[in-house]
Amino acid sequence: MKNNIYVYLMLLLLVGITSCNKEEITTEDPEVIIDPPIEIEYPVARGIVKDEDGTLADTKVSVYQEGELKGETFSNSDGEYSTIDIETIQGEDLVIKFSKEDYNSSYRKRSLDILKSNSLDVELVTNDGASGYPQLFPGITEYISMSGYIKNSDGNPGFAKVKAELTAIFYDDGIVGGQGVYNISYSEITDGNGYYELILPLESSNLRIAIVNDEYCTDYLTEQLVGSVFGLAEPKGPYTEDVVLPDYIAYNRTSAPLLELSGQVTNCDGPISAWAIVDLHTIAEDGFTRINSLDVGSDGTFTYTDDECMELPYTIKLVGSDFLENLHSDTLEHIVIDGVYNNINIQLENCNESVSANSSAVMSVDGTDYVIDQIVTRKENGELVAKIETGSFGEFTIPNIQLGDNNTISNLILIEWGPPGFTFDAVDNVMSANVTSLTTTSATVVVTGDFNYNVTGGGTIVQGTCTLNLNF
Repeated sequence: MKNNIYVYLMLLLLVGITSCNKEEITTEDPEVIIDPPIEIEYPVARGIVKDEDGTLADTKVSVYQEGELKGETFSNSDGEYSTIDIETIQGEDLVIKFSKEDYNSSYRKRSLDILKSNSLDVELVTNDGASGYPQLFPGITEYISMSGYIKNSDGNPGFAKVKAELTAIFYDDGIVGGQGVYNISYSEITDGNGYYELILPLESSNLRIAIVNDEYCTDYLTEQLVGSVFGLAEPKGPYTEDVVLPDYIAYNRTSAPLLELSGQVTNCDGPISAWAIVDLHTIAEDGFTRINSLDVGSDGTFTYTDDECMELPYTIKLVGSDFLENLHSDTLEHIVIDGVYNNINIQLENCNESVSANSSAVMSVDGTDYVIDQIVTRKENGELVAKIETGSFGEFTIPNIQLGDNNTISNLILIEWGPPGFTFDAVDNVMSANVTSLTTTSATVVVTGDFNYNVTGGGTIVQGTCTLNLNF
């Protein structure tokens, strides 16, 4: 009996302890309220900054909108960045500048829709002292992006400097009706994929895009990919929205053979020339020609050392002249086959009389005559060659000139610097020429065909008849 009572009491005690313990630890669960995620309506850029060796930490990422700096951030230790903390205007594109010491700054322009679905990874190129120009300008709020890829002839990524030259209008809010013009020139370096992107003011005029794929070789991107003439090229645009250009094969004159020349120019009977001039022509196999006027000392000596932007083989022609005496030398001509040509004992004697009268040209297009009246022409080893002069000039070569229509003329270009200025550049490198008159010192040459006609603000192909009135 005692044992049963003992067990009963122990059970009561255990139940009481358990009930008391349960009251002490029981709590009601708090109500958890989860806010719906906030959808960010303004554009946010995310991505990775790198160079050719890997990711780049501490790269400054500057965000611009409508020409104004909205904020800055930096890439982290893994090269990652985000502009989520930089609040911008909904519906307006971002222009983003990536900059870091010892690297060329790089710019990108992106819309909200593109940034939502794509990361923006950027590769910076080590600073070589040739880039880093600003691409945003005070008083200009609207920009477009022009981008593309440079390829080598084998289809692999090409390394190049892509240079923009353009005219843009800016506005000064501090002046009623205040308006001005920027003449802008800046460049971008291609990354390891051959990619470039230029940020250009909206509706820029006189836009020319140059491709420089080594220190000496330059080409111009134009509507028809025509060559340039000493900085002139057919303008592109104007553009009102972002544009992606086709892949461009880099200009193939990338070899740089060394040319070393020195010597003296004198007049025929021995005395030093009173006004000595030495012109150097370097001529590629396809007729592409560069002309340099060499510096001549008071004693008639000259020196020239430079890398030539010509694929081998190429031809050099060197001629001396005396402007005051109307004399010029025979033309030294040499075909450069190896990588280096060295001639340090050149003697140029001005023994040939030069005709002082300039040649001229009249280009007739649809009843309108365009006159170029400062062309200097002379014979060089059987060829009739025009050289560059200031004001206006013509370039061409007529080998073995003779009466009749069985002549050829190559690389015919006529330029009037203006104002207003114009350029006629033959579409075909080689054309047929009709020599209607010919003496030992003059000729009349008629050429009909298609020409690239370039004027300020645009360009087109026209058919014209060019009449060359030549003195030599």
